[in-house]
Amino acid sequence: MARSARVQSTEAIRRFRAKLIEFADNAKAALGDTDAELLRAGSWLRQDRQPYWKSEHRKRSEAYQRAKSALNQKRLYKSATGDRQSTVEEETAFAVARRRLEEAEQKIDAIRAWTRKLEDERFLYKAQAQRMARAAEMDVPRAIALLDRVLDSLDAYFHERAPETSSGVGEAFDSMARNLDAAERAEAERVSAERRAECAALRQLAPRPGQRDATPPTDSAPDWPDDRRLSKGQLRAIAELNMEGRAAEVDDIVIVAKGAESAPRVFLERIRTSSPGDSGWYVGPVGVEAASEDCVAIALAALLDRRPDWASLLRMPFGSLIVENAAGLEYFCDASDTPTQLVVEDEDEDMKEEGSQ
Repeated sequence: MARSARVQSTEAIRRFRAKLIEFADNAKAALGDTDAELLRAGSWLRQDRQPYWKSEHRKRSEAYQRAKSALNQKRLYKSATGDRQSTVEEETAFAVARRRLEEAEQKIDAIRAWTRKLEDERFLYKAQAQRMARAAEMDVPRAIALLDRVLDSLDAYFHERAPETSSGVGEAFDSMARNLDAAERAEAERVSAERRAECAALRQLAPRPGQRDATPPTDSAPDWPDDRRLSKGQLRAIAELNMEGRAAEVDDIVIVAKGAESAPRVFLERIRTSSPGDSGWYVGPVGVEAASEDCVAIALAALLDRRPDWASLLRMPFGSLIVENAAGLEYFCDASDTPTQLVVEDEDEDMKEEGSQ
């Protein structure tokens, strides 16, 4: 069916085209500035603060040892009269040296923690900004080219010449939509393939049944950051998947790699085991293969005490694998390594509800 439009001016399209170019330029500049600022902050921590406080730690450690040695010598040796010597000055100097050494250790720990935090934030920022960057770099230029075709068709119409295509403006906009849809489908297929490959690789990192049996037990779970929690929207989306398997008992063990609580990304995998009291679950950092001595076996109840939001995750069937980052769940795979992205709705409403409480 032929389509027609009554067009009297192309000024609105030209203004839109100019604004689109302005948006792309501003978006690229803002993304570049933010990334550069994060890089500068990370460089300052790693190349300025870290060397400085390591040097200070070395100097203060030497001063601490000297003060400690002086105090011990004063305590051991008596005065010429045979009396014990006063150690007030040495104890004061030792206390000052110890406080200064502790300060240097705290600074080094803080730098290490903030460096990790900054890397996590930069990773999340780049993941969230990727869509805008792609729009500015690829989608906007394509849209500009299509708008140029529209303007050419309209110019031909105004000059009473036949447009290059039979359907003119309508076809140009249809082409724009098709190209954008195709780009989104291609991107989705690329992400799915990457996740399938990552999922298969992660399964090779988790300890196997024999290694699980050799993992030392512990009574307490690692302290996860308070802000590392799944949102209400994600929990609802998980519940709607209806993928519950055999529920583990609260006393069943979960194997957790040391340091998983501070990793930017972690994965949870459940395998079948013949050991009684083994849930089959493993929690570890993405990209790190952990030996038995690098893991601990903890009760499911102890883990849920630290991560109560994982209760629905840990009911998933054998073969499940879930990847989580600081922002929440990235995706999960079933036993055939087919990745699924959670569809989360009403996150804004949840945030408003929490803010009003």
